[in-house]
Amino acid sequence: MDLRPKKEIAGDQSIFPPTAKAMAAFTLIEVTIALLVLASSLVVLLGLQTSSVQRSLRDRAQQEAMLAARSILSAIEINSTDLEAQDTTDSAAELLRKLTKAHSAPQTELLPDKYQANLRVEDLEIPVPNTDPKFAENMIGLKQVLLTIFWGERPDQELRVVFLVPSEIKKSHDQRRP
Repeated sequence: MDLRPKKEIAGDQSIFPPTAKAMAAFTLIEVTIALLVLASSLVVLLGLQTSSVQRSLRDRAQQEAMLAARSILSAIEINSTDLEAQDTTDSAAELLRKLTKAHSAPQTELLPDKYQANLRVEDLEIPVPNTDPKFAENMIGLKQVLLTIFWGERPDQELRVVFLVPSEIKKSHDQRRP
């Protein structure tokens, strides 16, 4: 005697049709998964937006720092004969005022107060490359200007510039004239 049901079951199909309650539960699971996917994608998008705003603010600060450095280096280039060895830290606007020897320069009004500047000037002497032994001891005098503009404590909140200003050529004792 054959005890199998008259209708064959193929795969996962059941002989009983799905009830309305089972279909509603399945729809609730779909909605929950869709909401989770939507929520996770919104979190990622908000994170990208925050990162983009931070990068934009950092780039703007670097651009303003570069403009401050350019103003200070221009003042140094104009007054390079008066430049002495020093190590000075001050606000960028105040340092620019000191270098231009003006009480109020138009450039200083454009510099925000948040920028601090460290100016270090050192004298350098570089031997002149020459094949003639008479000139072997000639030296080129340079002033090395190390300018650091900073606006915070983190390493990515500073801008460093190295600038070389020609000073003079120092001749050896044999080449000097009385």
